[in-house]
Amino acid sequence: MSKLLKFSGIAVLALVIGLTSCLNTDDNNDISLDEYTPENEAELIEQYVSLLVADGKSLDTTDIGVIVFDYEEGDGEYAQIGDSVSVHYTGFFMEGKIFDSSSGGDPLKFRIEDDNGLIKGFNNAVLQLNIGAEAYFLLPSNVAYGEKGRLDYYGSYYVIPPYTPILFRLELVDIYEDSEN
Repeated sequence: MSKLLKFSGIAVLALVIGLTSCLNTDDNNDISLDEYTPENEAELIEQYVSLLVADGKSLDTTDIGVIVFDYEEGDGEYAQIGDSVSVHYTGFFMEGKIFDSSSGGDPLKFRIEDDNGLIKGFNNAVLQLNIGAEAYFLLPSNVAYGEKGRLDYYGSYYVIPPYTPILFRLELVDIYEDSEN
């Protein structure tokens, strides 16, 4: 977990918090959906990427627009579509607030497929990893929860508001045969 925010400099983190204050989801019942627009999302992503670059981060972008940074190569084979994998993950907002994590528990096990119930950007991010690799991934909303966002189980408030870019720290733990699941 100490690797969660590897960004150096308090100033960079303070600026990110300031820029993403509109993504504060502590009071989701009272959010103004007017703030969550494609234009605001594009501006937030541009500012966040600029901060990463200014902090000396090396960035890469996948074919669907997922931004990859702080990549630490593993020593095993790469995940491919159709593989069954186990992944440790932490999902968080741009200001650092965690919305979901496998930390302290078992890794998430799933088969990498288009219809596996996971968001497109998450599947795409896992395909960038080999066994043992860890990296951070910035997912624009069009490959995450999009214009609808993600409501809680009861549909009473937004867990992830519409047009919200999200980040994941992923570690590919293993690729396994389906019979091992």
